[in-house]
Amino acid sequence: MKSPINKRLAKILLIDNGLTCYEVGKRLNTSTQKVDTWLKGSNGKFASPSTDALAEICKEFNINSEYLLTGKGNIYRNDKLK
Repeated sequence: MKSPINKRLAKILLIDNGLTCYEVGKRLNTSTQKVDTWLKGSNGKFASPSTDALAEICKEFNINSEYLLTGKGNIYRNDKLK
């Protein structure tokens, strides 16, 4: 089952900004398969990014960590994706 964090990540990165799992993985220096399990799931199973991965995602894509974790506040730290 998708967690709220997985849902918010998928919406921000895939839907709102039109990125692919490959593009996200390349920017995070991680595998497409790992990103795919975070955002889309694999065989119905979702994995949550580690704390370090979440910090890197927020930094790389300018995402407000409070929004990502709780759904509250602005989506972006500076109102836009880097």
